[in-house]
Amino acid sequence: MDNIYLRNETAFHKKMMKIRKIIGTVCLYILLVLLALVFFFPIYHAMVISTLESKTTYSGTPSFFFSGNLLQNLKDLGNNSHFYRSILNSLIIAVMAMVTQVFFCTMGGFAFAKYKFKGDKIIFGFVISLFMIPKLLFIIPLYKLMVWFHWIDTYLPMFVPDMANAFGILLMRQYISKLVPNSLLDAGRMDGLGGFALLMKVVFPVVIPGIAVLGTVVFIGSWNNFQLALVMISHRDMYTIPIALFDLFGQVFSTPVLMLAITISQAPLIVATILFSKQIMRNMIAGSIKG
Repeated sequence: MDNIYLRNETAFHKKMMKIRKIIGTVCLYILLVLLALVFFFPIYHAMVISTLESKTTYSGTPSFFFSGNLLQNLKDLGNNSHFYRSILNSLIIAVMAMVTQVFFCTMGGFAFAKYKFKGDKIIFGFVISLFMIPKLLFIIPLYKLMVWFHWIDTYLPMFVPDMANAFGILLMRQYISKLVPNSLLDAGRMDGLGGFALLMKVVFPVVIPGIAVLGTVVFIGSWNNFQLALVMISHRDMYTIPIALFDLFGQVFSTPVLMLAITISQAPLIVATILFSKQIMRNMIAGSIKG
């Protein structure tokens, strides 16, 4: 009898533990869904407002469903020709910044991670110390330098000064130190690869997770760069998205048109984040399985 009682009690406890686990999982998913709705709702509401008529916006009753005035709002926004041009400008600058920073920061991180040379620790310490200096302090000397180069109102001052920055070099140095073993580099040298060939054929394919992280951060930061664009760009045809939005708010536009401009300006960031996050997760999972 005692054995039967113990077996029944053990089975009952296992069943209760299983029920508690299921309840906990359901509660966790409900909480995550609610948080997702809270974070997504402002984006959804901005998209809804961008499809409304101006008189509907000020009716006093909030609208939560899409309307049919999107094409008219797009037409009204198109009356400001500089906005759509600013999207192209921001896209060119963000892509150029992403490509150049990924390349040069990976090159610098590779040098600090895998090469020993005289003064390497001092130079790396100097690079790290740049984190303590706000970039805003360099804005006036940088502006004078860009004037001297005749780069004002061009794309160049928006990405060239940051091609090899402290954050990117430190980030890629950490990824290369962790993901690229010395034996892999030695094997490449035995195959006759030099330093640059090792970087291109060995290092870049291995540190794709780091490249995805750095590329995402650079793209978003460059797309949203307001201060530098405000100083370096004055011609309307060279406006970037932040300056174009600032200019729109100073003009007579209805709230739906402004919300449409904001929604359009944020769409590339959402797409880029989703694409790069998938790449990051895919490579992290692959790396953990190989490990």
